[in-house]
Amino acid sequence: MLMKNIKGRKVVSGLHTIAIRLKCGDPVYYLYLFLSPGFRHYVYKVGTGLKVFGINYDKVQKYFLAVPDEKEQKYIGKILFLTDQLIAANQSKLEQLKRLKKLLMQKIFNQEWRFKGFTDPWEQRKLGEIFEERKENPKGQTLKMLSVTINSGIVDANVLNRKDNSNSNKSNYKVVHANDIAYNSMRMWQGASGVSNELGIVSPAYTVLKPRVGLDVRFWGYLFKLTKMLQEFQKNSQGLTSDTWNLKYKQIKSIEVTMPSKNEQNAISQLLQKLDFSIAANLRQRLNNLLNIDNYSRLSINA
Repeated sequence: MLMKNIKGRKVVSGLHTIAIRLKCGDPVYYLYLFLSPGFRHYVYKVGTGLKVFGINYDKVQKYFLAVPDEKEQKYIGKILFLTDQLIAANQSKLEQLKRLKKLLMQKIFNQEWRFKGFTDPWEQRKLGEIFEERKENPKGQTLKMLSVTINSGIVDANVLNRKDNSNSNKSNYKVVHANDIAYNSMRMWQGASGVSNELGIVSPAYTVLKPRVGLDVRFWGYLFKLTKMLQEFQKNSQGLTSDTWNLKYKQIKSIEVTMPSKNEQNAISQLLQKLDFSIAANLRQRLNNLLNIDNYSRLSINA
């Protein structure tokens, strides 16, 4: 933390806080230096303590580094500070879109908001009437490995850069077809589910749901992310602790839900997909703006 414009006021630091006053140089530059991976690595290397891990001033002052002149320090400090401001502003706008989506889903799935032309009451069904469990194994086929994430749904497992602890024999893995819903049985109550866009396989720890005829599976993908549904999944999970809670098909098939007609399911899923596309496009645009070299060139010139 950088203290500025104290104007004679007395400030007291905490017991485990080191207060440093610069003899020379740009304070913003040194703030970011202390946040850098290099300095953090040094702290992990020389720090001590079991309950409270930390580093004292004697070790801080022994940190060896190459330092540019003060003019370049100001350039670097200002660029990093303005980048943080851009990130914060963009993150705020992105969070607004996500809150809008959450509100929209609540109103739609509570039936407070209906599309024009749809007035029929939603039917109450059990999930077992809507989905059956797919138990298909690869049987020697070489299929893409898929994984389920809480935020992104089903993705290519290779993009996650996770260590594969499994052996080459994947005969007991489960096949997922396009438009199936797969979920991590131990993390379903956290939102680890998604609709597959392609043919692939998932580990035996997953449960694969095959949709029955007459539904829009994208609608159900959104429904499964609702807070009240996650609470229902948690309630029906079995296990001693949250680390071992498990939700198999025999538990999920008895959960009751209300469902609209297929046409209304289509209307709802299309609207929510458009909002998802808007959020993704907004994020891409803002990332491109942050990575725009011209912006950084202008910042350094005006520093």
